[in-house]
Amino acid sequence: MALGDLTAAQQTLAQAVQLEPTAERLPQLWCELYAAQGDAAQLAARATAWREQQPAKAQPHFYLALAALLTGDAPQVQTALVQVLSCATADDRQSFRETLMRLQAQWPAQQAALQQLYDQFQEETP
Repeated sequence: MALGDLTAAQQTLAQAVQLEPTAERLPQLWCELYAAQGDAAQLAARATAWREQQPAKAQPHFYLALAALLTGDAPQVQTALVQVLSCATADDRQSFRETLMRLQAQWPAQQAALQQLYDQFQEETP
């Protein structure tokens, strides 16, 4: 995604917050934006707030794992990954794989780590 696209997306999200501040998809959209930007601090902050609101959802834990990956915090990646895998559905895992594939192109320095996360979502959890 080009920088101009990310800037436009951020402006659109800011407008959406003004129109409907409690929209259910906003936390995910903010996390997707900050993941695409590679902004670990904002990603962690948004994902943490989302996790506090919906701790049983896999998505906030997934984005916390990505934020930890960006900062090189391997233990936190593993902690978040355990949480993700404990509550992720098959659809969630597919969505995570798609996100990780997109991010591999955007974060070339993290390709190996992203591939390892991708591999975790290949297998069905019991």
